[in-house]
Amino acid sequence: MQISNKLLYKEFVNRESDTTRADYLPELDFYTAIKSGDTKKVRFFCKETLPEKKGLGILSNNALQNMKYHFTITAALAARYCIEGGMDFKEAYTLSDYYILTADEAKTMDELSDLHLKMCLDYTNKMKQLKKKHVCSKPIAECIDYIYENLHTRITIDVLAK
Repeated sequence: MQISNKLLYKEFVNRESDTTRADYLPELDFYTAIKSGDTKKVRFFCKETLPEKKGLGILSNNALQNMKYHFTITAALAARYCIEGGMDFKEAYTLSDYYILTADEAKTMDELSDLHLKMCLDYTNKMKQLKKKHVCSKPIAECIDYIYENLHTRITIDVLAK
C-alpha cells in the first residue's frame, strides 16, 4: 500500500474509533510556562503524568517506546521554546540531548514519568534563573520569584513589599 493510501486508511480508522487529540492551546500554555520560568504552572501541567495524558498519538505499538517518542518531542519543543526565551542554544540542546539519552535507557513508565517531570522543571528553573540574571539585590530577586510563582493571581505592591 502506498503512503497516501496508508494515511487515508489511518484517518478513516481514527474517525471510526473516535480518536481524540490533545487540545493545542493547553500545549502552547505548557511550553510558554516553561519558557517563562513558571514552575507552579509547569507542576500543574505535570500533575498528570506523561502516560496518563489523553490525546497523545500512537507513534509506536510498544507502549514504553511510544512514551519515549513523546518524551523526545517534549524535550525538543522545550529546548526551542527556551532558546526563544533567551537560553543559549548550546545549553538548550545539550539539556535536550542529555534527557533524550537518559529517557532512551528508561525501563519503566514510572522511570520515564519521573524523568519527564525532572526535565520540565529543569528547563523551567533554568529559565527562571535566566530572567533573574540582571537582578542585583536579594529582595528584588525574591519579588521576581514571587511574581513568577503567582502570575495568574492578583499581585499588589503591598504583597510584594512584605
